Amino acid sequence: MATIGTFDGVHIGHRRLIDETRQQAAANGLPAIAVTFDRHPMAIVRPDSVPRLLTGLDHKLELLRAADVEVVVLKFDAALAAASAEEFVRSVLLDRLGVRGLVVGSSFRFGHRQRGDAALLESMGASLGFSVTAIELVVDDAEHTVVSSSFIRSLVEGAHLDEARRLLARHHEVRGDVVDAPSGLIAIPAELLVPPAGEYRVSWSTKAVAGTGVARVPEVGATTSIELRPDRHGSDDGTTSPLANGARLALRFVARTSEAPGAGRFRPTSGREGHR
Repeated sequence: MATIGTFDGVHIGHRRLIDETRQQAAANGLPAIAVTFDRHPMAIVRPDSVPRLLTGLDHKLELLRAADVEVVVLKFDAALAAASAEEFVRSVLLDRLGVRGLVVGSSFRFGHRQRGDAALLESMGASLGFSVTAIELVVDDAEHTVVSSSFIRSLVEGAHLDEARRLLARHHEVRGDVVDAPSGLIAIPAELLVPPAGEYRVSWSTKAVAGTGVARVPEVGATTSIELRPDRHGSDDGTTSPLANGARLALRFVARTSEAPGAGRFRPTSGREGHR
């Protein structure tokens, strides 16, 4: 039993699909599988419009596996982008993965030019022998909109971190590398979404150490170097950084404490992409 999508952020809408997949898998004695892609499809289909992501691939896979499903990662390349919806079902879902049942969001689209939808899956399932369950999208009552990755991105872009946390069921987190430990400089991959320029209360962790602190986000350009000032603990006089050059660091944004002039002065717009 499988569910499929980009799953950027692995938010509460995605978790509704995963929960249904796990329940159906248990009822039918099948493994529960989440099928996702190694990059956002827009990176191939329309590179000039690819969004900055809520989660990098390693983080996304970690969140999916924590939801107690097996994960299959498909390489999204030009060949896959060009495959028709019918070809994708037959060659990838059936022949390659042996899927016997699918759980998707009601707005799910796939295949070349997104011509495939839940209705096509149901029609093909009836003739090819696999089940399809289309789940109505989760609606956020507070914002009166469908919970989607694009909507959560707009929340983060506006520094509405409490709202983003509620829909992610966790603080928004990015991961990068410590490039200058004494200065607390963290290099964040260009593909990841950071909040607008300003200072933020954060929690952070590496494989060796964890803590809290303040992060300063500059105006975002092609790359982002965030300055992290870890809080002092106990007898630490602040002369020795708890960070180490080259360490992989997870940075979780808790609240904004100050903003750059003109930053974050908008409310998010409704996202309509659904649980992809």
